[in-house]
Amino acid sequence: STAMLEVEYAGEVGTGSGPTLEFFSQVAEDLKSSLPSLFRDNTPGGMLFPAPLASVAPGDGDCCTPVLERFRLLGQLLARCLLDGRLVDLQLHPLFWRLLLRDGPLTEASLREVDPALYTSLISMRNMDEATLDSLCVCGVLPGYSSIELWPGGAEEQIGRGNVQRYIRRVAEVSLVESVAEQVGAFKAAFAELLPLEACGIWSEMELST
Repeated sequence: STAMLEVEYAGEVGTGSGPTLEFFSQVAEDLKSSLPSLFRDNTPGGMLFPAPLASVAPGDGDCCTPVLERFRLLGQLLARCLLDGRLVDLQLHPLFWRLLLRDGPLTEASLREVDPALYTSLISMRNMDEATLDSLCVCGVLPGYSSIELWPGGAEEQIGRGNVQRYIRRVAEVSLVESVAEQVGAFKAAFAELLPLEACGIWSEMELST
């Protein structure tokens, strides 16, 4: 529909852009402060990139459903804002838009744009000797997410010189792509219900973020 969406609050005086902008602003704030958290902490510039989510296992769908439903809402909200020419304070990271529009590519260096502290920590591990790596007692799970294994049996495998490069590569792949794939899919499907994603190709990733 080309009709603009307008909101009015039951029992309150006033219609038009004022209540509508208030509605969009409130939904945006609720999404940013949602629990469980939808987005990573301490992303540079305050931009929003999905927090890792473990793959849905049989019987575990209920724990992931609220997150995916909120990403659906996020997709619908931003599509509606673009259609109606409204600005909303939801600055999605340019790399998130890259996943939506082009499916990557993302590299190890891309992790620096999303989580500089984690990237620096990983690079320092690359130059450590065996004894230092052993002292860290790191295993093959995503840092901060013990339930997300980087490879089958990773939780039982300690990181040393022989597998540190594999560990670094997998942390980047899982952090940026695999553990956010379901959120990206939910957002993309909901966004496309209102506006074809191809239409966003006229903007750069940074323009879409802002």
